[in-house]
Amino acid sequence: MSDRKGITPVVSVVLLMMVTVGAVGVVYTQFNALASNEKSLDELNQDTGISIVRLESTGGHTAGDNGGYVNLTITNTGQVTRNTTAFTLTVMDGPDDATNSHCFKPRHSKIIDPAADFPANTYVCNTTVPFPNPTQSVKFRVGLVGSGKDWTKRCSPRLTSSTVCS
Repeated sequence: MSDRKGITPVVSVVLLMMVTVGAVGVVYTQFNALASNEKSLDELNQDTGISIVRLESTGGHTAGDNGGYVNLTITNTGQVTRNTTAFTLTVMDGPDDATNSHCFKPRHSKIIDPAADFPANTYVCNTTVPFPNPTQSVKFRVGLVGSGKDWTKRCSPRLTSSTVCS
């Protein structure tokens, strides 16, 4: 007979199974946390809404004097507060002079809060695109970075005295 003491093989197998189940549980909860964060990002993108409220000439210039640029005014109509740096500006057709635009650049960033009243839920910027004549038009697209969401609006002044796009 031996006087050695230790745990029986049955107890050691049970302990190993408990450690394995615990490790699987930890991995599962970590994976679940990652998956739920991706879902909430998708929900944030779905709850983002803006409206291009107004396209108008800068400085009171009219469509006939070839002197102004197009000012873009957007309002946050979604449920998520956004920084304007979350958006991009693209000229779809017309003179593409928006490369100099500071509309959605970090140094001109602004928080637009849908729960706030005017002007906290609105943002105005100079697109640096020349204000078109009545025979011309310019189409703008504002996109949400990292998603497929975008909003478009065309600027087509009706008269040479127009200061706002129709």
